Amino acid sequence: MFRPVAWILTIVLASCANLSTYQTARVLPPKTTRFMLGYGYAMSPVVTAPVDPTERDKAAYIQRYYEFAARGGTKPNIDLGLKYTFPAQLLGDIKQQFLDWHGLAMAIGLGIGGFSTTSREEVNSGVNQFKLMVPFYLSYDLGWFLGIYTAAKYHFEYYFGTLNGISNMVSATAGVRIGNKWGLLVEGSYGQNLRYSHIQPHQISAALFFGNAPSVK
Repeated sequence: MFRPVAWILTIVLASCANLSTYQTARVLPPKTTRFMLGYGYAMSPVVTAPVDPTERDKAAYIQRYYEFAARGGTKPNIDLGLKYTFPAQLLGDIKQQFLDWHGLAMAIGLGIGGFSTTSREEVNSGVNQFKLMVPFYLSYDLGWFLGIYTAAKYHFEYYFGTLNGISNMVSATAGVRIGNKWGLLVEGSYGQNLRYSHIQPHQISAALFFGNAPSVK
């Protein structure tokens, strides 16, 4: 049995932190950019379950985190994004918008990322992750200054190193956009592991954004 230590908790919470979305279903116009600075709290009711499902820590583990994200428009209806979650995780994604109708927008995407870290407490210990994410986005613009959005995602995570295994998880995010070229995104996310029902990470977060804005019809 692998003994959980503090750095494993940090890794698990960093992984949960990538439940955040920080975008609506609308894409940026070609050759435009937007930047986001995010802050939030990730909560995990069970932190030992990914290591040993028979040992459950009933007390919730809460950790704050910081994120930086950037997006850029490439072609009509397509943009690219990159998000870094401190202290360890990087995620890149592509999004394609396929619906724009009276303020309603829909899009699909694909994200790839992961992390690699070592333990300061144990010699020759480290955990690596490869992550694949498939999101679906839905948003509605109440006006150029205000909108609501949601995202449903499937997460495939492969861990190797000191901690080995595969995780399959689904998550949902709901948020509010306040502003246009600059403003605030406020959202909450909830995740559910498909193998271990007691693993239910969730988080609340907000991000300041600035730069170009998607066109609102």
